[in-house]
Amino acid sequence: MSYSKNNGKYQNEIEIWRKKIPETGRAQTSLSEIIRCADNLYHEIVNNGGGNITKLILVNWASVTYIKPEWQYVFKNLISVAEGETDQIVNQILSGEKVTLKQLDELFDEIIVSIRNMEDEILSDDFEHTEFEPYLEENVGMLLTRFGK
Repeated sequence: MSYSKNNGKYQNEIEIWRKKIPETGRAQTSLSEIIRCADNLYHEIVNNGGGNITKLILVNWASVTYIKPEWQYVFKNLISVAEGETDQIVNQILSGEKVTLKQLDELFDEIIVSIRNMEDEILSDDFEHTEFEPYLEENVGMLLTRFGK
């Protein structure tokens, strides 16, 4: 069973949520936005190997891999409902380890179970991804600390 083969553990629930997500742009509600983010991550890793998630930068004469701001937004959303699985995937991506299909399926499972009893809220029209950009500084700072720079 795998969501990549459209027969994941909670595939029927995923399909119900997917109907609430527009083909482009963000979703209109908080929980459907979380599913949209999970779908994007799943697609990026399965179809592109995750190569679009990180960027290598030079900080204090050291090369540092960080998560691009648009992906920081995705991970922030996923951490809000699936902290353990999301943290593990983020750490693997940053360390260059491969994320497995099984891990992505488990992330989807955890998300579906977590959002079942959560209240879905309408997202405001003026919501922008840029409100998550300060996370970049935290992310780079954490990396520098983590690698002893």
